[in-house]
Amino acid sequence: MRVLFACWLALVAWALPAHAQAIEDPAAVAAAYEKARGQERILAYSSDVHVARDGELDVTETIRLVSLADQIKRGIYRDFPTSYDNRYGQRTRVSFDLVSVSRDGKPEPYALEDLSNGVRIRIGDADTLLPPGEHVYAIRYRTRRQIVYLADKDEVYWNATGTGWAFPIDMAEARITLPGATSFGDRAVYTGPQGSTAGNAAVVEERPGFIHFRTTAPLDAYSGLTVAAAFPKGVLEPPTQAQKLTWWLQDWGPFAAGVALLGLLLLYFFYAWLRVGRGPRPGTLVPAFSPPDNLSPAACRYIDRMGADNRGFTAAIVDLAVRGHIGITKSGGGWLSSGTTVLDRREGGKPIPAPELAMRDTLLPGVGSRIELKQDNHATLQSASSKLNKGLAAAYQAAMFRTNRSWAAFGLLGIPAAVLAVVVVTFLVHAGHMAEEVMIVPLIGLGAVVLAFLLHRLTLGSGCLKVLAWVGIALCIVAILFSGFIALALAIEQGAWSPLLPLLALPFAITAFRWIAAPTIEGRRMMDRIDGFKHYLGITEEDRLDALHPPEKTPVLFERYLPYAIALDVENRWADKFAGVLAAAVAAGTAAHTASWYSGDGNWWDDPGGFTKSVGSSLASTVASASSSPSSSSGGSSGGGSSGGGGGGGGGGGW
Repeated sequence: MRVLFACWLALVAWALPAHAQAIEDPAAVAAAYEKARGQERILAYSSDVHVARDGELDVTETIRLVSLADQIKRGIYRDFPTSYDNRYGQRTRVSFDLVSVSRDGKPEPYALEDLSNGVRIRIGDADTLLPPGEHVYAIRYRTRRQIVYLADKDEVYWNATGTGWAFPIDMAEARITLPGATSFGDRAVYTGPQGSTAGNAAVVEERPGFIHFRTTAPLDAYSGLTVAAAFPKGVLEPPTQAQKLTWWLQDWGPFAAGVALLGLLLLYFFYAWLRVGRGPRPGTLVPAFSPPDNLSPAACRYIDRMGADNRGFTAAIVDLAVRGHIGITKSGGGWLSSGTTVLDRREGGKPIPAPELAMRDTLLPGVGSRIELKQDNHATLQSASSKLNKGLAAAYQAAMFRTNRSWAAFGLLGIPAAVLAVVVVTFLVHAGHMAEEVMIVPLIGLGAVVLAFLLHRLTLGSGCLKVLAWVGIALCIVAILFSGFIALALAIEQGAWSPLLPLLALPFAITAFRWIAAPTIEGRRMMDRIDGFKHYLGITEEDRLDALHPPEKTPVLFERYLPYAIALDVENRWADKFAGVLAAAVAAGTAAHTASWYSGDGNWWDDPGGFTKSVGSSLASTVASASSSPSSSSGGSSGGGSSGGGGGGGGGGGW
């Protein structure tokens, strides 16, 4: 019996120390308790805020949590926002300087990562797993521009925990210490998810220059504690004018740069128009009954518009047909289909100018050759149109107008340069929140812009140097576009939209290639004569021209000037003028003349309007399709605040 009792005492003596050790180890108890509950959580979250006289906050966050090697395997991360939207919707930037990070009283490795609106502190070592159990993390940092300066008071409006934590928080508290022993005025607390106005927290201690807030109920995941405490003016030094200017540049610098550069681009286009885009004023309109200097329809349109387009190509096709060089056959078509249009080369024909001759021989190389106006033949159609345009340019451009394309190109190149410049300003203003290495991207683009302008001077020469200069410019343009796209994407990723502002000048830059062209004195005179001929083709009030003795209206005249009417966009009015004449010819039995060059929908005797539509606008549409290749706010201490408001904030999680 004694032996059994001795054994029992020995067993109790052996078991009690272990049991006592387990009870005295709170980390083991907490770990076992949380493991039983199966949830990682933050047991206590403390934010100690010390306010300096100059408004800088020295903050120490103490986070006591339980890790079960579930989400928290190697450590935690803490996200701190440094960018907020103010009441104008403009980004407001605050500073963030990390002082120290520790775990369980010892320094802990960490890494800083840039976020779109702040910085992430990733605490722990990727190669080291965190022992399960209770751990205490301490993060100390300094931040500026967090004080709310109001008219009659100043205020600390502080998001103590942030609303982005992935774990529930059993208890959260915030302590605010002022630089002087001053009593606090209005105060408020907000708890819950982002935007919540619940007030499950209270002041647990207060004395002059110090106030302590603590939650009265646990916080769910993605919920937080925000506090606001006001105090009299004079406790803190007001921001200096230099600080205000610095803050203004941080908030509005990129936007101001974007607006300024957009304004400069628009001013440039206006100056370019004043300098080279204004030609001589139009003269007095004098009706003319024939094309000036026997110009072809395509030439009339080219001079009148100071450039070539698909409608001029269409007018040239109809003119070749009227002169007997080609035939036009249109068949099929309906509500959902335009049918098919075929051109065929014919023998003979009246003389035609050199540009139209080159176009004909490219489009239809020999007598009897045919081509259908469809997209499969776009290469041939584009080649023929190019031959016509080059011929017209060689014959008329130098004498009739100046394209001023270099002015337009300069403005167009200025847009990506302006975008890159705004990106550089954005990166400079937000230094410390973006990786320094990304600055090289917009700088490469700006360097390419400068190099392109320098190389442009070499294109005025000749020989190999000119060719190399154009190759260099092409490479610079590729570098500008590529770096501009990357830099713009990086800026937008950081929440900066100001670099998009110069793009508003893009419509002016694209259309500048048209409106910046200006006629010469000789070109203006020729345009006036073309306008006079267009007036005759398009006017329907015959009595206004009778005093000038216009030519007699006959079917032959209708056919002869139809290509000109198409070229000058008045074919429908031209047809209306001849509706009565053609109908009378049919009634009198004198309608012997027919458009032998056209076979298709309608005829000009019964329906001159439908006929001109078929060979005018419909043909122009077909040609165009076939020629295309497929292919600072109020505070929160007096109400009006919410959980997640104020400075600080963010959140965190495990990794």
